[in-house]
Amino acid sequence: MAERGACIARFAALVKVQIEPLARVMTRETGKPIQMSRNELKGFLGRIDFFLAQVESCVKTETVFDDGGMTERIEHTPLGLVANISAWNYPWFVGGNVFVPALLTGNVVLYKPSEFAAQSGLEMARLLHEAGVPSDMFIPLVGGGSVGAALMERGHRWPVFTSSYATGVRIARILGPRMVKLQLELGGKDPSYVCDDANPVTAAGSLADGAMYNTGQSCCSVERIYVHARIYDEFVAHFVATVKASKLATRWQTTPTSAHHPRRSSTCSTPRWPTPWLKAPRCCAVASAWSAPATATSPRCFATSTTPWN
Repeated sequence: MAERGACIARFAALVKVQIEPLARVMTRETGKPIQMSRNELKGFLGRIDFFLAQVESCVKTETVFDDGGMTERIEHTPLGLVANISAWNYPWFVGGNVFVPALLTGNVVLYKPSEFAAQSGLEMARLLHEAGVPSDMFIPLVGGGSVGAALMERGHRWPVFTSSYATGVRIARILGPRMVKLQLELGGKDPSYVCDDANPVTAAGSLADGAMYNTGQSCCSVERIYVHARIYDEFVAHFVATVKASKLATRWQTTPTSAHHPRRSSTCSTPRWPTPWLKAPRCCAVASAWSAPATATSPRCFATSTTPWN
């Protein structure tokens, strides 16, 4: 564990000093603004810190019964071979959510970056190997859907897929009968609720960012907004003002996110062009906003109310 942790720490240090060139590679591939690419890499470094801090406590042996004559323990062992198909919209952050903890816990990773972010995937491999991770412990596989299909069909101990709902369904049909561990992160149609005690100004700014950050190409982007009738008009006014005031509030012309890939698939099930900045998601006035139970936690991207959803 100590040796693996040291390798990942060195990997993080290498990423930190190369953020600018790595961000440029990501922007050229995905089309996201350069500042968003820098933000993703900085967020990725924070995620590595979290994994390094938590991994030992997560995998330590736990004694669950000991009466002096018999002892029962829960021990954690590596799965072995992790097959990871990652997404294009946040190549470092989404990919690192899988391969960093997999490597820390002693697994081999076969990593297929999105064909729209393949160079970023190769940069990850380069820096991991430079940091001391053996070349046969992290292996990048570059290619399109046929490569991903071959990777899933081989039935590795832990296949992980992040992308569209439609492809996730096909993978589940293939691997379901084999009873292997399978992790899917698929696109959704994420709604947000704005309760009547929410600050309309704060909620409007937060949800405008949540809907349009990275041109809406985010796994948890806001796609529907339900607003309590009492604050509906005020919320909509601030939402529109927020979008109009944005420096990026420009209508799309004839050029999509990337000139090289005129119709890029999002993490949602339908390939689409990036969300236009001036086309706000539909807001619906509701007579009574739903109230989350006291134990509920907020959606991971947004703060819209002083109720438990904050």
